Amino acid sequence: MRIIINECKKILDIRIILLLCMFSILYYMTFTQIYLYPTGGQVTNTKYDIPFTAELVKEWGPKWKVKDEKQYQEKHQELERGFAKIIKQDQELSKRGIVDYEIFNKKYEELGQKTTLSKQEKELGKILENYVFYNDKTSKIFLDIQALEHIREFQGSEYGVSDKKYKELKADGFFDGTKLYQKAIEKRVKRDYISLVHEGVFYILQEDMVMIGGLIMICFFALIIPYQLKQRLRQVIPILATTKTGRRIYQIQLIASALAALFVGILQMAVYGIIWHLKGLSVFWRCESWGIASNSYWCDKLSFGTYMLLYMALILLFAIASIVIIDFIGRTIGNYMGAVAVSIPVCGAMMFLMRKIYYMLFLITNDQVLAYWELYALATWLIVMLLFYKIRSKRWKKVDL
Repeated sequence: MRIIINECKKILDIRIILLLCMFSILYYMTFTQIYLYPTGGQVTNTKYDIPFTAELVKEWGPKWKVKDEKQYQEKHQELERGFAKIIKQDQELSKRGIVDYEIFNKKYEELGQKTTLSKQEKELGKILENYVFYNDKTSKIFLDIQALEHIREFQGSEYGVSDKKYKELKADGFFDGTKLYQKAIEKRVKRDYISLVHEGVFYILQEDMVMIGGLIMICFFALIIPYQLKQRLRQVIPILATTKTGRRIYQIQLIASALAALFVGILQMAVYGIIWHLKGLSVFWRCESWGIASNSYWCDKLSFGTYMLLYMALILLFAIASIVIIDFIGRTIGNYMGAVAVSIPVCGAMMFLMRKIYYMLFLITNDQVLAYWELYALATWLIVMLLFYKIRSKRWKKVDL
C-alpha cells in the first residue's frame, strides 16, 4: 500500500494539477451546456421554461396526475392574473380592449398570421412583441404560460390513455416500431400520471456527459503519460525488469495509475454535480426519467438523479479502462514528442467512441432490437482492455535483462 501511495503522489504532480484546473475552467466555458444554462434545451427557446418547470416540481411534486385539472387551472389562472395586472396599466392596450392574457394572446396570434398589416396593426404588433420578448416581467409570465400549456398538450395527447384509445393510436401508426419498442411504449402511455422532468435537463446532461468524459480522458493522458515517460527516461523500467520484485512493482504502478485516474474522474464528476445543483437543476433529481421529456428512456422508473449518477459511473468506467492503453503508450514510446503525437489521435479516437456509445444513454428508438445496448458495449470494452492488460502482463513477466 505504501508503494501505491508513493506512486500516486508521483502521478498527481501539483504543477500538472494546477494546469489542468485552469484547462478545466476554460473547457467548461467553451464546451458545456451547463455553463451556458439556462439557454440550452428549452421548449420555448428562452431562458424561462426549465426554471418554471422546476418551480412546478417544488409546488406539485415530481409527478402530475393526468386528470388533475384543478391543479392545472389554478396555476394557469394565477399566471393570467399576474400578466393582466401589468398590461392593464398600458393605456394603448386598454383602448383596444386588451386587458387580459386571453385577449392579448388571441390578438398576438392574429397579427402573427397576417401577411400584410396596416399602420395601426404594425404599431400594435410592436407593443405586443415588446411585452412578449423584451419586457422581463411580462415575457417571463407569458412564456411560463406557454410552457404550462405545453405540458398539458403533451400529456393530453399521449399519456393516461385507455386500452381502447391505445388501440386506436396503435392502429393509426403512432407506436410503429419493433416489438420491444411497442411493449415499452404501451406500458408507459397507460400510466395515469407524467413525470415533470423537463426535456431540457436531458439535453444538458447528455451533451455534457460526453464532453466531461472527454475532459476526464484528457486529464488522464496529461497526468499518466509524463509519469510513464519519466520512468523510461530515468531508466527505472529497465531496472525494475531485471528482478521478479521489480516486475511486480510495474503492476503496482498500473494500479496506482488507475487509482489516480479514479480520483481525478470522481473529482471532475463531483464538480459537475455541484455546478448542476448551484444552477437550480437538482430539483429534477426526484423526478422519474420520463414524462414531458420529448425522448423516451428504458430506465423510465429510475429517478433522474439515479439516471445522472448511472450516466457518470458508466462514463467513468469507460475512461478508467482506457488507462491500459495510456499506460502502454507511456511505457512504449521513449520521448515526449512521440508520446504526445501518438496520444492526441488515440485520445481523440476514444472520445469519439465514448460519444457514439453514451450520447443519449438508454434512449428508446422505434427500430431498436436490444435494450440497454450501452451496457453490453461497456462490458465489451472492459473485456478488451482486460485481455490487452493480460497479454502485456505476461510479456513483462518474461522480460529479464
